[in-house]
Amino acid sequence: MKALPIFFFLILLLIAMPVLALNGWTITDKGNIRLYAPNDLQDGKVLAYMVSGPYELNGTELKEWFSGWARKVQEHFGKPLNEWLVEPEKGGWSIINQYIDKKSGKRLNVCYIGGMLDSKRAYFITWLSSVDSMLILKYKTDYDKVLNDAMKHLLAQPSVTNSSIAATEPVSKNQEKPKQSPKSKSQQISEQIRVAPDKGADLGDIELVWVYSSADILEGGFDVDTHLLFEDGTAYKDCQIPPDELDIDVSKRLEPDKWTEWRKHWGTYQMKNKEDGNWYDLEGGPGIKAPEGTQLSGEYLSAHGSANFAATQHYITFHDNGRFEMSSLAISSNSSSGGGSMGVPYVGSAIISDKNGTSTATSIAGGSFGGGVSSERKNGSKNTGSYEVHDYTITLVHDNGLRHTELFFMLEEKKESDFIYINDDYWLEESTTPP
Repeated sequence: MKALPIFFFLILLLIAMPVLALNGWTITDKGNIRLYAPNDLQDGKVLAYMVSGPYELNGTELKEWFSGWARKVQEHFGKPLNEWLVEPEKGGWSIINQYIDKKSGKRLNVCYIGGMLDSKRAYFITWLSSVDSMLILKYKTDYDKVLNDAMKHLLAQPSVTNSSIAATEPVSKNQEKPKQSPKSKSQQISEQIRVAPDKGADLGDIELVWVYSSADILEGGFDVDTHLLFEDGTAYKDCQIPPDELDIDVSKRLEPDKWTEWRKHWGTYQMKNKEDGNWYDLEGGPGIKAPEGTQLSGEYLSAHGSANFAATQHYITFHDNGRFEMSSLAISSNSSSGGGSMGVPYVGSAIISDKNGTSTATSIAGGSFGGGVSSERKNGSKNTGSYEVHDYTITLVHDNGLRHTELFFMLEEKKESDFIYINDDYWLEESTTPP
C-alpha cells in the first residue's frame, strides 16, 4: 500500500497500523474510517475501499447529504472529469466518475456509494482504482464480503454527528466552506449567457435560424451548426440553447468570436469571416420553428461512431399523447488498438439506458482467460416523461422530477421526419439515411 498516491489514504496509513486481514485484504482503522486494500496489489496500482460512518443525518435527506459529502471528498482528490450524476443504487445513491489525482498525476476511477445503516444513520463508501479493466475484474468479486464486514463494523461504532463530521476531513480547521470544484471557462460562459425563457433574445428580432448539418468522417454521425441571423445584420454562430434564453449583451462580451455579420447577396445568404473580412456563402438551410401545439409521433435516432471511436445511438420516441421515452446504446472496445490480437487482451463494454434502467456489461478475453462483469440500475424514470414543443424549444419534464428546456426545431416545413435537438441531428428510424 505504500505505492498508493492518494493523500487522503496516505495520512490514514501513516498514523494507523493494520489491525486484521479479511481473506487477502488488509484492513486499517482510524476513528470512524475503515480502509480495505488487497494484500497482493501490484506496485503503482491503486485499488481501495474506504468506509466511514455511521453518520447522524438529523433530518437531512439521504440524497442531499450524500451528494454534498461526496463533493467534499472529491475536492481532495482532484477535479472530476465527467458529468457529476447522482444515481439510485441498492436503496441508496451512487456517483461514478474519473479524475486526475493531484499528487500523482494519474487518471483514476472513483465511485461513491451511500445508504442507510439503520433508520437514522447513514454510511459512506469511497472506491478508488486505477483505470485498468483487468485490475477491477480481479477484485470485483470481493466487494460483497468487504461490504458485509464494513456494515458489521459500522453497526458497532458510535454515531458521527453533523458537528463532528468536519473533524474527520483532511482539511484546514480554518476553512469554513469547502471550495467548489472549479468549472471550465466554457462551462462558466455557458451558464452566464443563458437566462430564463423569454428573457433572452426577442424572436421577433431574428430574421432566420440557419442550420448546417455535415457528416463527421472521423467520429461518425453528423456535426450540426446552428446560426442566429438577426434583422440588424448581426449573426450568432453555433447556437446550442433556445434563442429566447440567450443574453445577447453578455454573450457579445464573453464570447465575441461567435458574433459576426451576415447579408443576403444575390439571393444567397453569406457570413463575414472576421479574420480576413471576406464573405462566404452559408451552406444548409433555414430551421423551422414548430407550430404551436405540435405533437410528434415516432422513434427518432441520432447515431455516432466509427472504427476508432465508441459507437453511440440515442433514441427519442415521441407519443401523440404528449409523452416521450429516451434510450441510448454505447459500445466500445480496444480492438482498433490491437485488443484481441498479438497477446493483447480484448476489452469490450456496452451501456444500455432506457425506461427500464441502466445496464452495463464489460467482457475481457485473452489467451486462456475470459470473463466479464455487469451491473444494473433501476433509474428508468430519468428516461421517460412528458414534453411540450414551442417555437424553437422543447420542454421535457422527466418522471424523476428533472425539468429542462432545450433548443429544438424542424428541418423541413410541414415535414416531421427530421429535427435538431440541442446540437444533434435526429431522424425517423424508418428513414434509410439522415438528411
